[in-house]
Amino acid sequence: MRPQTNPGLSPPHAREKAQRNTVGARRRIAAIIICGLAISSPPATRGQEPDADAKPLRRAKIGDLTARYRFVERYASGFAAEALVEDPARRGDSALIRKYKVGIRRVSRWVDPAGKPSEFDEDKVVESIVFSEQPLEVNASGRVLSVVRKYETYSKTATVKEETTDPKNPPLVGLTIYLKSRSGLPPELISLTERRNITQDEYNLIVEDIYIPALTGLLPLRSVQIGESWPISPAAGMLLVGDSTDPGPDDNAASKTADPAFNPSRGDAKKAADSKKAGDSKKTGDSRKKVDAKSKAKAAGSAAKKSEKKTAPFAPPPQPPPPASTMFTGTLKEVTVDKGKANAIISIKGRIETESGERSDLAATLKFAFEPPDENAAPVDRTAIDTIELRGGIVDIRMGEDVVETVFDVKAPPKGKIHWDLVVDRRINGAVDDLPALDAPPKAGYENSGIVVHDPKRRFRLIHPQTISFSGLNPSNKSVFFIYTPSNRSFSAGAPQSIGMRLVVGSTPAEEIRDSWLRSWSQDLRWKVVPGKLSQLADEDWPGRKAYHYEAFLEPDAKSMQPGTTRIHFDGYIIQFQTEATLVVEANTPGSPTNAFLDDLEATIKSFALGTGWIREQSDSADRTPQAPARRPKSGDNRSQSTSKNAPAKPADRSPPR
Repeated sequence: MRPQTNPGLSPPHAREKAQRNTVGARRRIAAIIICGLAISSPPATRGQEPDADAKPLRRAKIGDLTARYRFVERYASGFAAEALVEDPARRGDSALIRKYKVGIRRVSRWVDPAGKPSEFDEDKVVESIVFSEQPLEVNASGRVLSVVRKYETYSKTATVKEETTDPKNPPLVGLTIYLKSRSGLPPELISLTERRNITQDEYNLIVEDIYIPALTGLLPLRSVQIGESWPISPAAGMLLVGDSTDPGPDDNAASKTADPAFNPSRGDAKKAADSKKAGDSKKTGDSRKKVDAKSKAKAAGSAAKKSEKKTAPFAPPPQPPPPASTMFTGTLKEVTVDKGKANAIISIKGRIETESGERSDLAATLKFAFEPPDENAAPVDRTAIDTIELRGGIVDIRMGEDVVETVFDVKAPPKGKIHWDLVVDRRINGAVDDLPALDAPPKAGYENSGIVVHDPKRRFRLIHPQTISFSGLNPSNKSVFFIYTPSNRSFSAGAPQSIGMRLVVGSTPAEEIRDSWLRSWSQDLRWKVVPGKLSQLADEDWPGRKAYHYEAFLEPDAKSMQPGTTRIHFDGYIIQFQTEATLVVEANTPGSPTNAFLDDLEATIKSFALGTGWIREQSDSADRTPQAPARRPKSGDNRSQSTSKNAPAKPADRSPPR
């Protein structure tokens, strides 16, 4: 069959048109293939050479409003063995913090509602302290778990003489300690000074001081711009008000909003224990008298007096409630580099409110010193062109705080508030006092970690482990109170164990004290009692004294019990000294006590020793015993004989035995 042709075209023209159509079709197919390859080919990789006309990435500089800043405060391990095998990537890094010297100054005074000095400004208290410190144990995430610290100076001046430190024998001076932070608990302290224990006053000062490495919790976790704010966790913010409890690695996360757990042994809630001030007000007869936030002995003594009025004997002092509302916020104010000095200024504001009505408002300014970064260094990628890393540390804190306290049992409470000024100066990697070189953490023992409690009148002395927290001392009736706070909180549904000790005159029979306990529980309180045995402890374990132990189960009414508990286990100890004195110890445990608790309790009781003040006090009491008046001599000879210089001194004229 012949192919059809266009009748209007001759055969040569038809063949030429067909050829042109074929070539056009081939070109269209080729173009489609090329476009497809161009679309499917991957983009140029980062390793490929950029075009000659491409402009370099512009990196943000310090001072640019678009710049973002990431704060980095890192510490080097201070263990001698670890320092030799330090990470090579960090070796020679001058921004690593290896040691530092810290100076702290606190001033408290009474001001009127407008913040001006009031008529009660004579209650001003000034406290200053200087110490050198070196981080020891640093974990993989950069948290400092332990430090070695040496105290150089300490002083405290106040208008109230009882609160002023003796300049000839100040606490802390010359003391070197190993301090290990514990999340949710007070730090563990070990004395590194030979033949020197840590006293209770020194322990209180140390745990109330700022734990400097934990201040990193105040810094933002993410990069921020100037003028930008971020939330600070309550646990991290409480560091500024004297809570040395380590907030932990994640407590500064923005999602953390819960209040920190209250611990009665560490002075949480910004000196909330000092709001119980009725005892001191009545004692001084001054309705405006306030309790200084650092005078825990006074506040605890007042609480101990109150506890005597309770129906339960030797009940521990009532503890204040935890903060009902706590909020802290940080804001980056400025970042500057001037004459080689690079600093960032951070503003912190906080507010603390307790259920008892106490309110605290604070404002602080932090200075963060850092090494000026190399602005000419090429950024890693486009995500880093607006972020500047500031490597350094907090070197200065200036804080003002107003505390409006709740005054109980006072008819005319003072109108005003307590104003606190805090200044912290830290010199990083400068000259510090000689610190001991340690290859590993020291081992804690009773001789280097026990806390010494001295009676102000030197009537007794005791040493307690740090698991037993000192809660209060009442010098007037020679009573001491403790609360047991083990690191393992799984015991007895987490309820606290209380301990009360009281020194009484005379060698009271153990059976008589036991019977008084039973009468108080059964008749006065109307509690159900499951009595136990009264047994004498081995003489070889209690040299120089006789010791008795009595135990019982008590079932109070439901309102007096902690949630999850049904009865209280009572452990009573009766210690009879040879000097006509008896120590009565009462320990209450919701549920059942552990062996660790009984071991710590008995170790504390065994350390109890009578002092010269007790012997002098008993001697003075005996000398004040009423006696019949002596007969007046009748003759002059007798009178001259009685007034002769050679006559023996009367008992009242002799100095008390020591």
